[in-house]
Amino acid sequence: MIVGIDLGTSTSEIAVLKNGVPTLVREIAGSSHGFLPSVVALGTDGQLRVGEAATALLAVRPEASVAEVKRLMGTDARVNLGGESFTPQEISALILRHLKKEAEAALGEQVDRAVITVPAYFTALQRRATHDAGELAGLTVQRLINEPTAAALAYGIERPNAEEKVLVYDLGGGTFDVTVLELSEGVLDVIASTGNATLGGKDFDERIMNFLAATCKKATGVDLLAAPKTRARLRAAAKRAKEDLSNAESSLIVVEDWEYDLTRAAFEAQIEDLVQSTAKQIDEALAQKRLKPQQIDTILMIGGSSRVPFVRGFVSHYFGDRPLRTEVHPDEAVALGAAVLGGIEGNAIHPGTIVITDVAPWTLGVSVVEHRHSGQVSGVFSPLIEKQSTIPRSVTRHYATSHDWQSTVLVEVYQGDAPLCVNNLKVGEFELQLVERAPAGADVEISFSYNLNGELEVVARALGTERRVVMRPSPQHLSDSEKKLARARLEQKWAAPPSPVTDPGTGRTPPSSLEERARRAPLYSRVAPLFAKADQLLPTLSPGPRTRLDVLLLEMRSALIANDERAVGVVEQALTNLLFELA
Repeated sequence: MIVGIDLGTSTSEIAVLKNGVPTLVREIAGSSHGFLPSVVALGTDGQLRVGEAATALLAVRPEASVAEVKRLMGTDARVNLGGESFTPQEISALILRHLKKEAEAALGEQVDRAVITVPAYFTALQRRATHDAGELAGLTVQRLINEPTAAALAYGIERPNAEEKVLVYDLGGGTFDVTVLELSEGVLDVIASTGNATLGGKDFDERIMNFLAATCKKATGVDLLAAPKTRARLRAAAKRAKEDLSNAESSLIVVEDWEYDLTRAAFEAQIEDLVQSTAKQIDEALAQKRLKPQQIDTILMIGGSSRVPFVRGFVSHYFGDRPLRTEVHPDEAVALGAAVLGGIEGNAIHPGTIVITDVAPWTLGVSVVEHRHSGQVSGVFSPLIEKQSTIPRSVTRHYATSHDWQSTVLVEVYQGDAPLCVNNLKVGEFELQLVERAPAGADVEISFSYNLNGELEVVARALGTERRVVMRPSPQHLSDSEKKLARARLEQKWAAPPSPVTDPGTGRTPPSSLEERARRAPLYSRVAPLFAKADQLLPTLSPGPRTRLDVLLLEMRSALIANDERAVGVVEQALTNLLFELA
């Protein structure tokens, strides 16, 4: 079975084609109706937790929790999780593996292949890292697809005879994309795409955090950003406030002993410049095909941050105060579109039902030596596939050797728009060994073939010799042996306990020896009211919030049994905040 996966900065989702209809898999442990927080953590018991259970630990054990790892994909950064170092690919693989395992349980069959989505503006390095993460999770990555294209596919599959220009405004947790597409009798043609890989809801959270911290310090002298745990709680409060303010005019912030009523107007003042900066990407996307706002027929708002009323108002005003379409679910569309592509790849949907093209988000080319008046200049960028050109695409260009009798030709591939390679991103390199020698000026033929999966095949030919290389462009790309070792390590870490078992009648976790030992602990009386309040709330909670509460109760019991007053205090504050939020 081929599933569609939206591997997001804030949440991740998995979808499947059922009777020809893309459907989100909602029976995912640790998720809220299928929306799994992209968070992993280790509890005090050393067990790995993913999703809501991990989110509950962000404020309690920030040193043993990882969130928003998507922003590190394609870099050489290392991530600390419980005292061990991991690559971003490994952390992402833990999220993907959880989705895979839970989908298999829900669907009753093996999930072994996937279409995974990536931001349209992801670089070759970031795409390759995503591909690696899928393989580490035990998946064959059938295709990568740009997130806005996936959302448009979910929209277009229901409109096979549509004739319209569609703009997708995709503002997620960590990235922002604008894509313009043309739907025409079953052809989904991406005609322009641009974006900002470092703008998203996370930045809104940061603005709220900094505003609240400054306000608190001015009023009380307390710096809420000073301690990691307090900072984590402030971040969680800021995120909740952002979500609340999509439906309310104010949100009460409670951190430590400080309370503050954050208004929607104050929130909008903090993010105004960030939202207005997205006009640059809209302008750029439209300008690439000389389009005017009024020529866009449909505007699709996707990504969780597109729910913010100020964002929706800004986009509506940009397009002449017209209403925004609501046919696609902003949080589900990407995963659903990936499932549609999975159906096409697996022949569950006839390939001719809808045809997809895309555009290259970056210019791809090679490093060459140029002869100028000042002499030879090396490292000049020579483009082959231009940014915004339609893909799949194949291009061939001819160059010449620069030295007499040279024995090799070094082919260096770069991605970017700068005239010199040093200012662009290196994708990869290889050497062509020449079996013949010749004076300088011998013909060198370079061919690029760039596919919809973001993979680049490079062919070099010179003096009767040919070499063909498919670029695997990531400094953190794992070899087969490294993948084997990484998979083995993740398997060991995956020995996570099952979700807490609850009584269907009461919704409560049955008593255990751990609970009885906690009740006999010296510090139990101090937090007994919290347990009582939790007992009242548990039967009323949906699975996601219940998991968060269960995890914090488990952490509290562990701290009580250890008689660790400091740990009890930390979890006590987190439990108090959560119970206040859920009440």
